[in-house]
Amino acid sequence: MNKLRIKLIEGSLLDEFQVIDISVISYTGVISIFHGKINLSELLDWFKENEHEIKSSDLPIDRRHGGSLARKIRDFYENIDTENDEVVDSMFDYRSHHCLRFAARGSLIPEIYIGKSEHNYEISMSGNDGEWGYFIDIEDFFNQLKN
Repeated sequence: MNKLRIKLIEGSLLDEFQVIDISVISYTGVISIFHGKINLSELLDWFKENEHEIKSSDLPIDRRHGGSLARKIRDFYENIDTENDEVVDSMFDYRSHHCLRFAARGSLIPEIYIGKSEHNYEISMSGNDGEWGYFIDIEDFFNQLKN
């Protein structure tokens, strides 16, 4: 199973912002999914606060059609039914617990989602700059954050 890692590249936790790299480590190599300046302490706190939601909550829209979490969310917002306030509100709530952009306010981070996808866990992105998704070992990731 792929491993998800956050690595401090430049700075220290005492600085307001640090340069980090978020990578997926697979059997074939390391894939950098985000490299940039961010408040690492806030990101780590967000992961700790949202661990339960990331591990347990399901996407509040139809998940039967394939595709990554990020692709399903993008499709939802491209075809949004603004009359259904309940679904719109539940999608916003889901995004606040699963989208790294919510963890990094003020940083230029794409809408990267992390969460449960059927029987696995994934990290994914779908946007104008590309689309990707990786299944990850979520227990390993959170254990690494705690160490």
